[in-house]
Amino acid sequence: MVASPQKISDRIQHCSAYFYLVEDQFPHLAIGLAEGLKALNIPVYANCNYWLLSPEPEDYLFIHDPQVNPEDCLLVILDKNWVFAQRPFPEVIYNRYRQHINIYLDDMDGPDASLWPPTIAYFDVILRTHCHTQTQYPSNFIPWAFGLSHRIVTEVQTIPTFDQRQSSLLFNFRVDHKELFTSYPINAVEQGFATTHSRQGEMFKVQADYPVRIVTNQQFIPLIEKILPVDQTVDTPHNSPADPYHYLQWKQTGRRHYPQYYQRLKSHVACAAFAGWYIPALKTRSPYIEWWDSWRFWESLAAGCVTFHVDFDRYAVSLPVMPENWKHYIGIDMENMEDTIDRIRSEPTILEKISQAGRQWVLEHYAPIPTALRFLKLLGFKSTEELLPFQLRELNLIAFPDWSQLEAQLVQDLGNLLQQVLKYGDGHRIALLIDTNKTTVEEANEILAQITFQLLMSGEIEEMEEDKAPDIIFLESLSLSQWQVLHYQLHARIALDNENQDALVNAKLQHLPLF
Repeated sequence: MVASPQKISDRIQHCSAYFYLVEDQFPHLAIGLAEGLKALNIPVYANCNYWLLSPEPEDYLFIHDPQVNPEDCLLVILDKNWVFAQRPFPEVIYNRYRQHINIYLDDMDGPDASLWPPTIAYFDVILRTHCHTQTQYPSNFIPWAFGLSHRIVTEVQTIPTFDQRQSSLLFNFRVDHKELFTSYPINAVEQGFATTHSRQGEMFKVQADYPVRIVTNQQFIPLIEKILPVDQTVDTPHNSPADPYHYLQWKQTGRRHYPQYYQRLKSHVACAAFAGWYIPALKTRSPYIEWWDSWRFWESLAAGCVTFHVDFDRYAVSLPVMPENWKHYIGIDMENMEDTIDRIRSEPTILEKISQAGRQWVLEHYAPIPTALRFLKLLGFKSTEELLPFQLRELNLIAFPDWSQLEAQLVQDLGNLLQQVLKYGDGHRIALLIDTNKTTVEEANEILAQITFQLLMSGEIEEMEEDKAPDIIFLESLSLSQWQVLHYQLHARIALDNENQDALVNAKLQHLPLF
């Protein structure tokens, strides 16, 4: 049987992952997960060399090493394309006495209930996108998401400010989701909302009555274009990029990668990310959305667009970390679309706020490293605690003092730093991380103790109980992977009059929001 959580935790230092992939397919979930694992110094192997990171030969994300067998790895991960290619499961999956964890990545299109074969019982964890709360899933299913890969994050790494963008909404889908071709007949959706029409060779053609993209195009677009112009420019699939890197990504992603598409995302204030099939309410059931996830939702958030989709809470969408409607995205009510238009009209500044908050939210929770951290945690690893030499809190702040400056100025900077944090309140929720580049932890601790004493004596701060005080953590000698883990746990930086700019830039935190 699978190893216990304690044994898994004991083997964190020896953790490695083995992926089963199909050549010439686009394993998006596997790519994002593997990128995060490798950034955390967890080795990644596969049954084949796959997914070139650059036009350079042999620059693969997934490495096939003949000396490494899947049984040698703690994590054995099978991509959905393996099943779609009708390949038999590797023998390692069936091993009853295995010491590894079997994981299946399921981003299958279409309605999902009652479609999984008995072989899913061989997997300890099935990471399923498109989940919703109206379906009773097997116990080994975990809601997952398309999320972001390094390719996507790179394309939207720098973005214009909100006021530099065109005041228009992108509504530019290549497919409308009216029809879906599957290798199985659909029988999971409420009768009358999706129907298997015909069999074409080995595939079944399924047609939906309420594709979200068609419904919103007919009903929502005429409303929104009264206050926000709509851009329906669509990239031609056969228009391949000339640049070698972009051509490689265009080819590997099945013609989904276009530099001009990402430029368009960054130049517009808003983007529609509708997907899936709308299932209206019945007397015994609330409305919900089948097959709702898409690359567009995550790409547009990361690009700083105001992202439009259905209201996730109202339509039973299930995610590992849920976004908040009207804070991170705009989720419309399919039965009352006018409400969305009315609120945008009445709150003219809300779009800019959502643009900023949505981008920060998606990078914090769905970039490769936070995705890998969440993955390790659900498998039993205390990932952050084992990868960092300290514990964080609900609100994690960081500062980069210039310890080489004159003592009087240093005392003033650190005194202001402490007062900002203590006056904020809720000290028990805060971890204040202070970089110690150009000094030692002992010297930094001594200076800060002196400043704290002076502030207490002067009455500028009040003494508080230890369990109510913020935790002050001095940073020293963090590895690159530890900085990468920390990057996604930080919420803001406290700006000082005199900062160590070199340390700030080396930590790649100069763009972190200011506290």
